[in-house]
Amino acid sequence: MLEKFDLDFLDNLDPPVLYDILLENGRIEVVDNKAELLHLQNEENKVHGCQSLVWINRYDTGEWIWYSNAVLVQGLLNVIMRHVQDMSDETILNLDLENDFAFICPTNITTGRVNGMKSVIKKLKNIVKER
Repeated sequence: MLEKFDLDFLDNLDPPVLYDILLENGRIEVVDNKAELLHLQNEENKVHGCQSLVWINRYDTGEWIWYSNAVLVQGLLNVIMRHVQDMSDETILNLDLENDFAFICPTNITTGRVNGMKSVIKKLKNIVKER
């Protein structure tokens, strides 16, 4: 399991430093093997509304899996999912990108990436609702 970031720390970083941290964390692979990755990459798991390709799923065991083909987006996902993986379904249903992950804002990253992360939060909520 990946360690959580201190979100207050991320909220107070200058955008170039935050960008470097996100890129570094985007290089951390979450999917263990190619077969697992191929199983994840289907239309049902795809996050629509992202500029990059993103897939998220939750196994019946409650374990989350996620992947993006873009390093920066993978870094954003890794930070978000480090927190989400320990949340209750109720907490996930009440997630709000602007309040819970304030560092993901147009002053730090592009509006397109912010909108993509909003789509990620929507996908997480939909997964929880479907269970």
